[in-house]
Amino acid sequence: NLEADNDRFRNIVENSLLLTNAEIGTNGDARVYLLAPREVAADGDPVPQLGSIETTTWAVVGQQGRLLMPPHRADETDVLSIIRDNLETLVRYKQALAIENPDPSGVLNGRVGFKLKKQVDGAWVDPPVEQGGNVVFEEGDRIAFEITNNHDAPVFVSVLDFGITGRIDALHPVRGASEPIEPGKTIRVGERKGEELELFLPDNFPFAPDPLDGQPPGGIETFKLFATLQEADFSFLSQASVRSADLAGSSAPSFLEGLMSQAVAGVTTRDVKRKRPEPIEDWTTEIRSFYLQRSS
Repeated sequence: NLEADNDRFRNIVENSLLLTNAEIGTNGDARVYLLAPREVAADGDPVPQLGSIETTTWAVVGQQGRLLMPPHRADETDVLSIIRDNLETLVRYKQALAIENPDPSGVLNGRVGFKLKKQVDGAWVDPPVEQGGNVVFEEGDRIAFEITNNHDAPVFVSVLDFGITGRIDALHPVRGASEPIEPGKTIRVGERKGEELELFLPDNFPFAPDPLDGQPPGGIETFKLFATLQEADFSFLSQASVRSADLAGSSAPSFLEGLMSQAVAGVTTRDVKRKRPEPIEDWTTEIRSFYLQRSS
């Protein structure tokens, strides 16, 4: 019963601490469809990129109509919980990516340089900015980054990779607390043998090709730098990507802890509002985003 399944999913969303059902007549960040079987996608059908659908299927798209996660058969075990978990993964991703120091007078603001590098014919160069103002990389490209401390005291740095399927991974350091950089010094990560960074797209991405795309399939990936004056560990932000039907779930990390509590405090979720704590140290962030596409 499609209507009953829709009602069950709305109830699951209502019980989530990170999600809420959009009001009728408003546009949410995601639109969830329960699609009946069809032979072809006719004009006006939702999620036309799925084409033929053999069995009743759940599909979730963003504001631009692109799939946010793999489609799931309606008869899949625990399917509604999987979709809820995937949506919560995307919420945590969005909130973590938005973290920034709310204090505009922080002494580290603008004091930590962060550059991406691309290997071309054995040399490391600045990647060119292509059409649309985006840096574009292809899967298989070797990439590196450099971080410069322009402050007058040691700065501790961590870099996280925000992938195109909701995954968040630590790039530097790989494990544990942030690494200090002395004043005036620069570190380079990814250039030396044994620490290579090679870009790739997950095998199941895109979740369904969009026939209207005018370029190879791909999406926006972001490297985010956290710089602090004290040692800090940002590994609690790491999470797995959105789940496909054949992937086992993983427990979500505790989200509102440490610096995250400070950064998102004051943001209302449901009817609970956290009081913003006093800053415990100075810190800053820098992000470098790029379009990662399949090799042509």
